[in-house]
Amino acid sequence: MLTGLNKLLRYEFKFYFRIMPPFYLALVLAALAAGFQIRFSPGADSDAATWIMVIWICVFTAAAAVNFILVIQRFRDNLLRDPGYLMLTLPVGPWTLIASKAAAALSVSLMSILTGAASLFVLAAASHAVNWNLTMWREVFLNILLREDPAYIALYAVSMLILIFQQICLIYSVMTASQMLPRFRAIAAFIAYIAAASLVQQIIPPVLAGAIVDRDMLVWSIVLNFLFAALFFWLSGFLLKRTLNLE
Repeated sequence: MLTGLNKLLRYEFKFYFRIMPPFYLALVLAALAAGFQIRFSPGADSDAATWIMVIWICVFTAAAAVNFILVIQRFRDNLLRDPGYLMLTLPVGPWTLIASKAAAALSVSLMSILTGAASLFVLAAASHAVNWNLTMWREVFLNILLREDPAYIALYAVSMLILIFQQICLIYSVMTASQMLPRFRAIAAFIAYIAAASLVQQIIPPVLAGAIVDRDMLVWSIVLNFLFAALFFWLSGFLLKRTLNLE
C-alpha cells in the first residue's frame, strides 16, 4: 500500500507543481515591488504605490483561488469522471487513491499559506512599514507566538493542519455524494458542503466551551476535527467503492 501511495503522490505533486510555483514567485515579487515602491515613493498616497499594492492583492487572491480550484479539479477529473474508471482498476484501494490526493492537496495548501505569509514579511521588510520585533509577530499571528509556550504553539499548528485536512475531506465527500445525481451535481455539492460545514460548526463549539484552558481547547479541536476528517474520508472511499460502483 505504501509503495502504491508513494507512486500516486509523485503524480499528484507533479500535477500541482506544474501550475503553482509561478504564482508563488509572482506573489513574492509583487510583495517586494510593492514594499520598495512604498518605501521610496514620494508620498504615502502615491498612485504608483497604490497600484502595485493592488497588483499584489490580486496575485495573492489569484494564488489562493487557483489552489482551491486545483484541489477540486484534480479530485473531480481524476476520480469522478472517465479517468476514474481506469484509476480504480489500479492495484490499490479507493481510500489509497483518496489519501494520495488529500495528502498532496494538504501539502500544496500549506505551501500556499506559507508563501502568502512570506510575502507579507517581504512586503513589510521592503517597505520598512513594520518594525522587525515581536510587535509584527503579534499583528500577524494574534499573540500565538508571544505565549512563550512551545506546546501551545505546536498544538495550534497541528489544529490548523487538521482543520485544513478536514475541509479537504469534506469537499471530497460532498463531491462524491453529488456524483450519484443525474443533474445539478455542482449545485448539490455546494449545498451539501454548506449544510455539512454548518453541522460541524454546531457540534464543535459546545464541546470546546467546556475546556478550562486554551491548551485543552486546542486538544479537543484536534480530536474532533480529526474524527470528522476520518468520517468524511471514509465516506468518500465508501461511495467510490460501493455506491458509484466504478470498479
